[in-house]
Amino acid sequence: TLVLFCALINAQENYCGASRSKAQISWLKDFQQGKLEKYSADRNNLKYLPIKAHIVGRDDGTGYYRLSNLWTQICELNEDFEGSGLQFYLDLPLSYLDNTTFYEHQSYWDINQGVDQTWTYGMVNAYFSKEAAGNCGYFSPSQDVVVLAHACTNPGDKTLSHEVGHFFSLPHTFNGWEGGYVPSPNQQEKVNGSNCNYVADGFCDTPPDYAYYRWTCPLSDTLIDPNGDTLDVDGSLIMSYSDDACANRF
Repeated sequence: TLVLFCALINAQENYCGASRSKAQISWLKDFQQGKLEKYSADRNNLKYLPIKAHIVGRDDGTGYYRLSNLWTQICELNEDFEGSGLQFYLDLPLSYLDNTTFYEHQSYWDINQGVDQTWTYGMVNAYFSKEAAGNCGYFSPSQDVVVLAHACTNPGDKTLSHEVGHFFSLPHTFNGWEGGYVPSPNQQEKVNGSNCNYVADGFCDTPPDYAYYRWTCPLSDTLIDPNGDTLDVDGSLIMSYSDDACANRF
C-alpha cells in the first residue's frame, strides 16, 4: 500500500462515505512515525497501476455509466496524481455488472454479491453505479473497492481522485471532525503546527482543517483553533471537502 490517501451535492446526501480499516490506520501511523520505508516520487520512473472499471447497470442491462465520462475521469485522475510518481491505466476489457440492487443501492451491504462476482486481484477496483449508498462515492476497506455515483463522476468532478486517495490510506484533511463531531481540544490541530504530526490527518504539510461539510472556495466561515488562532483552510487539497473547482492536489 502506498501513502497517498467524503455536505450536500446534487441528489447525494453526502459527498464521501469512505471508512478506513484498523489496519490502514495502524499502517499510516507507522509510516508517519518513520517506522516504514518512505516512498519517493520519481517522475522519470513512473509506477503504472491498473484500474478495473466495473460498469454497473440494471438487471435488464440499462443505465450504464457513459464511457466518454470514464475516459475523461481516468485522464483527470492522472492529472491529479501528477508528481506522485503514480499513473493509472484502464485494464481492458471493461467489466459489466447487471445488478439493479447494486445499481440503486442505499446500503453498503447491497454491494456484496456484485463485488464477490467481479472483484479482480491486484487492481484498483472501481464500481460506477447510479447510487453509492447516498454518497457521491466511498471506499470500502472490507471489500477493498471504490464505489462512485454517476452524478458525481462527470468531467471536472474530483470524487474518483478523492476515493482513490482513501484507497491508498489517506484520511480527510479534517480527520476527526467527520459528521460534525468536535474532538477534544488536545486532538484539534493547531495553527502553530505544534501537534500536526499526531492529530487530524497526521501530515504537517496540510494546514489545520475543521470544515467537515462541503464548502465553496474561499471558505466563508471563520474557524478558530484552541489557541484562538484563525485557520487558513487550504481548499486546493483533494482530501478536503472543498468544491471540485478548487481542489487540485494531494
